[in-house]
Parts: sequence; structure tokens; C-alpha cells
Amino acid sequence: MNYWIVPSNKMYFDVPKAFARYGMIDWHKLCNYELGDVIYIYLSSPERRIAYKCIVTMETVKDDEVLDDSDFYIPPYNKETYIEGDKAGRPKKFSRFRLIEETKSLKLSFESLKKIGI
Repeated sequence: MNYWIVPSNKMYFDVPKAFARYGMIDWHKLCNYELGDVIYIYLSSPERRIAYKCIVTMETVKDDEVLDDSDFYIPPYNKETYIEGDKAGRPKKFSRFRLIEETKSLKLSFESLKKIGI
């Protein structure tokens, strides 16, 4: 099992609302997440803290199983931007993270994490 911290920018996607609706999220696959890996989602400004602990339940989500989370993209961004792929035309892949725990603890703030070298 691996542990990951992934950043989230609320200018692109509303993570809290997506978790409130589904209790899970399909995250663009930036790394080789494995089944059972623990994911910590860091929220950017103004929160600037780790807010969610998740577990990887699907390493790669099949195209026909991707959650319809289009309501949570902040215009002008949208799901199609991610599905279309990169400049080389490679479609993006998604992993599924299931929410385990939400926290508002300041012990996981940017300043606290910085003090311990993260």
C-alpha cells in the first residue's frame, strides 16, 4: 500500500460537492495508484490544508463507468477537457477514490505540513 497527497484546485473542480453527492470521486490518473492505496486530498487556497482521506477502489475506471460529475467543474473547465486528453491526443484515465474521512484539522494545514517537511 502506498500513500499519496494530491492537490485540488477549487478554480477547476468542486471536490466537497462531488463527495457530498457521491461519496467517491473519479480523479485524473497522474500516478500509478494501486488498489487500496491511501490518498490525501489537499485543498488549495483559501483552505490550504489536507481535507480528505480516501482509498483507491479502482485503479483505472472504464470509460462507461466514469461518474457523471460534470456539475462540479468550474467553467470554463469541464469533463470533456479531461476526457479529450493531452496535446499528443492520449485520452486521460481516471482512478476512483472512495471517501473515508473528512477533516477540518489545522494540524494538516499548509503551515503545519511545511514545518514537518511535506
